Amino acid sequence: MILGFKTIFPWGQVNFFEEKIKASLIIKFDGIIIIPKIHTIRKGNRWRAGVKIHFATGVRSKGYRQFAEAVCTDGAMSSSGLK
Repeated sequence: MILGFKTIFPWGQVNFFEEKIKASLIIKFDGIIIIPKIHTIRKGNRWRAGVKIHFATGVRSKGYRQFAEAVCTDGAMSSSGLK
């Protein structure tokens, strides 16, 4: 299942979601401290144990780019490889 993320907040500021998702520690990126994004809340009952998650930006556009993949477990996910 594709889990899409925007790269810019509505007010125009870059949000660094991709970097936050990939990061397991607090890191510095171009002089900016980035705190990892470890939770994403989605409405509904789509996420079940065993469902493959494709983290991507540019969903439903020519700019689609998958940057990570994981498997949903009971309330968590296990990484099967960051791209």
